[in-house]
Amino acid sequence: VGAFLIPYFVMLIFEGIPIFYLELSIGQRLRQGSINVWSTVCPYLGGLGIATTVICILVGSYYNVVISWVLFYFFNSFQSPLPWADCPKVSSYNSELNTTELTIPKECSGSSPTAYYYHRETLMHANRIEESAVINWKLAVALVVAWLLAYLCIIKSIQSSGKVCMETA
Repeated sequence: VGAFLIPYFVMLIFEGIPIFYLELSIGQRLRQGSINVWSTVCPYLGGLGIATTVICILVGSYYNVVISWVLFYFFNSFQSPLPWADCPKVSSYNSELNTTELTIPKECSGSSPTAYYYHRETLMHANRIEESAVINWKLAVALVVAWLLAYLCIIKSIQSSGKVCMETA
């Protein structure tokens, strides 16, 4: 795991931060966004600005998915007892005794209640690859709320925060 961090930090220090600083400084000087900056520097570098924009969109999407998991767990944490504290008991039919028994799923007893809750209740993984899983509507609503929170945070842009700072000073 740690072997990945060495080339990551080497590339971050010698390539990532200087290109980021270069893009910001040229963009500020030319008063253009990341897509147009590289096209202005050299027409052959126009794809670099598009690539950074696509990466920002993908990272933002991933970030909002993680925030939706946080919201999902936050709202589920108000239950007592916590839903991931113990393995659930599932009713199963015993044909030999003609009775219904409450048993703990093998998957839960083999791993942990938290892993079981994450895979079966939060993500609703299907039992087999041939089966299609259903959408967890609570998690879908949490994702919409995460996007709404991100939208509300950036709706006023950076200019409004500058005005607030100027008024308080």
